[in-house]
Amino acid sequence: MRLAWVTCRELPEPDHDEELALSYLRENGFAASAEPWDDDVRWESFDAAILRSCWNYYEQPKAFLHWVDRASQATRLLNPAPILRWNVDKIYLFDLEQKGVPVVPTAQEINLDWQEFVIKPRVSAGSYQTRVYTREQIDDAVAFMAEVENPIVQPYLSSVEGEGERSIIWINGEFTHAIRKNPRFDNDSEAVSEAYVPSSEEMDIAERALNVAPAGAKYARADVMRDDDGLLRISELELIEPSLFLTQHPAALSHLANAIRSTN
Repeated sequence: MRLAWVTCRELPEPDHDEELALSYLRENGFAASAEPWDDDVRWESFDAAILRSCWNYYEQPKAFLHWVDRASQATRLLNPAPILRWNVDKIYLFDLEQKGVPVVPTAQEINLDWQEFVIKPRVSAGSYQTRVYTREQIDDAVAFMAEVENPIVQPYLSSVEGEGERSIIWINGEFTHAIRKNPRFDNDSEAVSEAYVPSSEEMDIAERALNVAPAGAKYARADVMRDDDGLLRISELELIEPSLFLTQHPAALSHLANAIRSTN
């Protein structure tokens, strides 16, 4: 099976899973190679293409979605195009909220009831243009918000400084592992824990979010954190190209291989 591991020409940061995953896949019968979405690639020559480190898509969202349409006609995309289109804009959080999934409160303007708040673009990856402000910094916050294309605002939840944000990994119909990570803003590096087994509470909220998304996902990552009342909330449901933290839990590689095989 010819497999494209979809990346980009210039990675904004290293993909720590790529070497491990490609080696595993090649050892298990895949003719797998890293192929940039933003390059001249004959996608029809691949049996499947799995989006993994196309981490610059937010810089050219229209071009990226055009590529999604073209590539989905040429080969099998993981995840499928309807899921990618739904997930590319963070307004999907409003969809989750409307369907009863607890999410981190999200607004399109600054809420002065929040002592601290985070501003980020609706289309982004990593910590791109993500900054935290206090009410006392309102002038700076308003100025920054004017620089951001289609911004959203969320309260800063202090729980991330303690138990941190947690990422719940789901591959091929099964929750495989979870990690904890530090809060990340513009130009911050990412620090993550060792893998652990997600709690039933974490799996439940992640499952509820997945049930709202368009059907057909082969992989997902739900990022969760607690609000000031201790309620677990979804901060992101990543269905395009999330880090799956395979280095932290190599056993999940077999699930990924089975997810790819099941596209045939």
